[in-house]
Amino acid sequence: MISRTNSVYSPSMPYSKLYTELELTLRYIRDNKPPSFSGIGVIVCDDLCDHRFHTSIFPQHTIPEGLGFGSENLIEYLLSIGSRESIYHDGFMMFNTRGDLRYVAQYVSPPIDCSVEVPEGHGARYLTAILTSKIPGVIACGIVSAGGIGYVFKNGEVRKLEG
Repeated sequence: MISRTNSVYSPSMPYSKLYTELELTLRYIRDNKPPSFSGIGVIVCDDLCDHRFHTSIFPQHTIPEGLGFGSENLIEYLLSIGSRESIYHDGFMMFNTRGDLRYVAQYVSPPIDCSVEVPEGHGARYLTAILTSKIPGVIACGIVSAGGIGYVFKNGEVRKLEG
């Protein structure tokens, strides 16, 4: 499955490792998405990040213990949340620099940058990920569309997931 089975990092992963784990996770989601998959957005940010740009759709939701990049149950959990049948499918999922899933179903409202152009055929999740990736403290963002197209965003730059 994914390269690591233990999601405990202390105190944090190098950003390059976080970026790699984010890509691996998004690829696995893309390659294993069920027909009911509605898409998913992921944000990785450090603990010093100004968290005023997001709010929880379901603040009472409890995330199961031990869900982090590389953990056995993370992909299954994210695929279930990304299902149209899940009440948690809206919004972004957020990870900390230890690679731990911290928040699900987050409404995200990054500062608007009118110079950012969104290619035709891409929507709100794509634009939100680009803009959010420019926020200080955000390491990277990623999305996988309902159609299975994945992107990673870093400092406002976009890269399509290939392979």
